[in-house]
Amino acid sequence: MRSVKRSSRRTVAEMRSEMIENNAVFLDWSFKIKTEGKNTPENRNAFNTISEKGFFVFENGCILPHPYYSKKGKDGPVRFRGHKASMNMFHLPKTETKVQRNEDGWPTNAVISHLCHWSDCMNPDHLIWEPRWKNWKRLYCFGCDCNNTPSCLGKFHPSSYWDDEKNWPTKIGYDRISEIKEKLPKLVKVLPKDHYKKVDLKDSNRLKRLKKKKIHDKQTKRKQKSRKLK
Repeated sequence: MRSVKRSSRRTVAEMRSEMIENNAVFLDWSFKIKTEGKNTPENRNAFNTISEKGFFVFENGCILPHPYYSKKGKDGPVRFRGHKASMNMFHLPKTETKVQRNEDGWPTNAVISHLCHWSDCMNPDHLIWEPRWKNWKRLYCFGCDCNNTPSCLGKFHPSSYWDDEKNWPTKIGYDRISEIKEKLPKLVKVLPKDHYKKVDLKDSNRLKRLKKKKIHDKQTKRKQKSRKLK
């Protein structure tokens, strides 16, 4: 998938279409948000903005958003990344800014840990808050021999490993719907592939009308200007 620049940002419909072409699915998080989410307007809006673009679901259970909501600076200067939106929505957000240390000098301030070791994953079941020193210890997990609790869900790989899509696990799309349901977090459901079709068609027609109006306005201004010159 191509990267996104703020100056050439696509419409939501275009982003959804691109995701579907790349074997993504649409998920319904509403019941999980209702029962387990931290229901502040900011958390809800951030998560729903990401959710409406669709997700990639993988055989290892990882869930990735549209690339625009992955690494900051790579696919666009977004205000929030997918995994942070997921943490704020389904886990209590941490507000610590000052680094705290234990008696041995190890940092104890809470950071986001990916049990799957994939920094772009936003599956709330793969994310936890834990002390920074414990998060660092997971960097030496080569099959969960790091002895952390809870256990890692996979072998550690550096971020450069995940930058190459050839190293990604296999995606599970609408052609494997039963397998998707087994990988999703509790209370999350799969939406139909054409769930946003009517909305996207309506928005597309609206944009076409606006484009025609814009062209018409430009032509009108040119005619008025030429008349004045005469």
